[in-house]
Amino acid sequence: MPLDSIDGTIGYCIDKDKRIVGLRINQKRLGEFPEEILELDALEELQLTYNAIYSIPQDIDKLVALRALYLTSNQIAELPTTLSSLKELRGLRLKNNPINNPPPEIIKQGLKAIKGFLASKDFKALNELKVILVGDGSSGKTSVLKRILHDDFNESEEKTHGIIIEKQNMKMNNCDYRVNFWDFGGQEIMHSTHQFFLTKRSLYLLLLDGRKEEDPEYWLKHIKTFGGNSPVIVILNKYDDNSSFEVNRRFLLDKYPNIREFIKISCKTRHNIKELIRRSRYGLIPRSSAAAVDSMV
Repeated sequence: MPLDSIDGTIGYCIDKDKRIVGLRINQKRLGEFPEEILELDALEELQLTYNAIYSIPQDIDKLVALRALYLTSNQIAELPTTLSSLKELRGLRLKNNPINNPPPEIIKQGLKAIKGFLASKDFKALNELKVILVGDGSSGKTSVLKRILHDDFNESEEKTHGIIIEKQNMKMNNCDYRVNFWDFGGQEIMHSTHQFFLTKRSLYLLLLDGRKEEDPEYWLKHIKTFGGNSPVIVILNKYDDNSSFEVNRRFLLDKYPNIREFIKISCKTRHNIKELIRRSRYGLIPRSSAAAVDSMV
């Protein structure tokens, strides 16, 4: 659909009835979605790229004819559920937006998955929980994950490159949940990408290597910035190599009140692994309901 240019970044296209069916407003730093656009009920293609737009209005479903929506390079964090009502929508571009709802794993699957996710949010809650393992390289994140999910251990475990996502079904408070475990590679090159995946309303497992002098604040600051008040369990790993390893718990608790627990473990010897599982389940649900998980370990 060719768009007539106005000044290079703004353009439009009209049909035989002189209705606007295509509109382009790019690189104008609008900040907000122009509400006037919602009155263009014949609009089929809309481009709003590089505009620092923070949100899309819920009544986007007024654009019943919309077939293509381009929102590249804005500041959008959440898509409205009404986007799923746009039956004609066939193209959606969202690159370079800090979107956390739908989560990144849904966005990657494309428009059909996005619409399905948003439609489901309209009529029921998704019983899904997210556990994110963070820590420096060789801190033992993958080994911890394998112990939690499979009671497995490999002393020669290779470093994680990129991100590994594993899922497990759990029953808590008489409800079935699917728990998504995210295991991040600890290499420096990965740290710059964490901001796209560290999300709010998650449980964080912070792994510290007992054989090294590690700074837990580096990761706690990341979690606070991108994860908000999400609960954190600080894991002092490799107890079998250094049982005396410790951190300043009182200082960290005062500065980061979202820390729920500190626990020393060893994946090699299984030291405190069952206790870690129990405490992780406490962290996944409200404190007022936590007593119900005691019998599930």
